[in-house]
Amino acid sequence: MPRTYLVPPQWAAAEDVPAAVPDRDRARALLVEAGFTKGQFGIVERAGERMTTTIGVAAGSPARTDVARRVAGDLAAIGIAADVRERAADGSSRRDAEGQFDLAITSEEAADPQLASERWAGLVDPWFDALAGLATQAPDRAEKRAIYSEMERIWSSALPALPLYQELRVDVAPQGLVGIQPTPSGSALSWNVYEWSFLAR
Repeated sequence: MPRTYLVPPQWAAAEDVPAAVPDRDRARALLVEAGFTKGQFGIVERAGERMTTTIGVAAGSPARTDVARRVAGDLAAIGIAADVRERAADGSSRRDAEGQFDLAITSEEAADPQLASERWAGLVDPWFDALAGLATQAPDRAEKRAIYSEMERIWSSALPALPLYQELRVDVAPQGLVGIQPTPSGSALSWNVYEWSFLAR
């Protein structure tokens, strides 16, 4: 499971951030504190109202749908009934942007740390937003990485979302070709071809 919204092997990803792990006992205790008790079919309820939810997932990805069903299983284990519903990808993105969902499983682009950070502007913490601005102005990767690492710690503390899995994109190049860099924003591998060169033998 990824640790934050930036994932290895991307250069800005922090590997010292603790991974979020399910804590069913704590979740059950929180439900009890909130006044929920186990009701019919094992679904927790309060004042006669059952704890139910819908998980929206963009259609077209068997992996996303499988993950949504696994999340529903985890929720069922603590007494929350979750219904997984696939939606057309275009409709899902609009609903997600407008916040029209109980729970949603979406794909997030994490190849470019700046764009990935902008996705969470206003949703994490004011200090997160301030650091995002500093990261864009930092002169080199070492300084940017330090700033992004702090942003990831803030993000993982606020936990506005739960990163469930990652998909790697792999590019293959000859061993003697140097200067290749990961592509920003899904652009072609040749985005920085002007920096490429072959090692002399």
